[in-house]
Amino acid sequence: MTGNDSMISMWKEILVEDTASACDMASIDEIISELFIPYKISPKKFVANLVTLLRGGTKSMKEFYTGVRDIEEGTASIGYFTRPGHIARAFPLWFYAACPDVMVWFCNWQKDRLASNKYDLDAMAVETADLFGVNLEDEEVDTMKVVDDSGKYRPMILSRLVGQYMETLGTQSLETQM
Repeated sequence: MTGNDSMISMWKEILVEDTASACDMASIDEIISELFIPYKISPKKFVANLVTLLRGGTKSMKEFYTGVRDIEEGTASIGYFTRPGHIARAFPLWFYAACPDVMVWFCNWQKDRLASNKYDLDAMAVETADLFGVNLEDEEVDTMKVVDDSGKYRPMILSRLVGQYMETLGTQSLETQM
């Protein structure tokens, strides 16, 4: 088994066993190949962020009573998403855990764009689609390639968002990278 094969195997185990409620099971291979492997997401940081999200930022009972942390602390940006109303339904929970810095940037980008568009939601939709690399004027656009059955963005689209984040900020890394 090569190093890449062992990472794929480990990610499948994590996504199937540890995050069943946070992940569309049909998309696991796409999640791994489009995001986790190319962007070198750290399984340890991902799990810590996911647990932080699932707990709503609260401590475990063990940590509360003993002061001993049972998992690694989440990354710097993840706390933003433990507050009510900060998780958009169109983004899967696993993406928040994998790329919280991208999502903080995107939230700020959206606020700035919305204000500059004088709160015109149609203009905002066009700019957001452009950011994701989707041309809304193209009659061939297949919405099922943009969102899954539950209305959440597909890994390929989210990978484009990560690429835009890195290009815009001129960075080569994410806070969850190994």
